Amino acid sequence: MRIVKILSVLAVLLVLGTVAVAEGGQVLLNTWLLIPAKFTDIAKRDVIKDFLKWMMTDGQQYCEALSYAKLPKEVVAKEMKTIANIE
Repeated sequence: MRIVKILSVLAVLLVLGTVAVAEGGQVLLNTWLLIPAKFTDIAKRDVIKDFLKWMMTDGQQYCEALSYAKLPKEVVAKEMKTIANIE
């Protein structure tokens, strides 16, 4: 029950693909960002939403140089919908 209460407050979960180089190839790992679903500080909310949108769009161009995998378009589309729902 306690987990359900926590998840109702932290309703926005973004999964980001990260890559760790292993012998003979790359291994895909997941990184989760727990973002509040509702903010009382509108300015803070807007900055966080803008940064998350940048991560999903323009920020993707930096992935390969940093040994990260770009997110698949389907994941980006899903996460952009999630970001849009942050209040």
